[in-house]
Amino acid sequence: EFHVSDNLEKRLFKISKADEVFNTLKVQDPLIKIEIGISHAKALMVLNKLEEAKAKLNSINNFALKQPSSLEIEKQRASILLCFGDIALDLAEYDDSIEYHNQALAKYIELFGENSLEAALVYKNLGRVYSFTDNFQASLSNWEKALEIYERIQPDDKFIDGKSKRLTSIQTVIS
Repeated sequence: EFHVSDNLEKRLFKISKADEVFNTLKVQDPLIKIEIGISHAKALMVLNKLEEAKAKLNSINNFALKQPSSLEIEKQRASILLCFGDIALDLAEYDDSIEYHNQALAKYIELFGENSLEAALVYKNLGRVYSFTDNFQASLSNWEKALEIYERIQPDDKFIDGKSKRLTSIQTVIS
């Protein structure tokens, strides 16, 4: 319930409460703790409390690193890396953002393969991050990779077809 509130401050309050309640449990599922921590950090990010979000992510990342490796833990680790990348982007720390996104990409490719929706999401995010730098070719290249994956996975999606046409227009302008 904590992640569906329209009021952002209320959402943050509910997530903090969920975190408190979770910490009182005798038996704690590490995946739930990580999920609550990521949700908490994302709520802080939306409220532009980036340093608090970064601290929360550092804490939950350290916890995740201490857990035995499993598919679910590694998926959460990739999600944490994406959040770090988004915070770095919001702080205009583009090199750090690119590094975090590349780490997340490597993790997602390891877990799901190059042609997964997860990898496409990171390629799309990298395209966005590079668009804030002078490296427009890297931006375009990453958006193309994302689009290729989306087209391969969902070939009949008209939304993707529209993006493909816009990307072709952008390529023409850049060239």
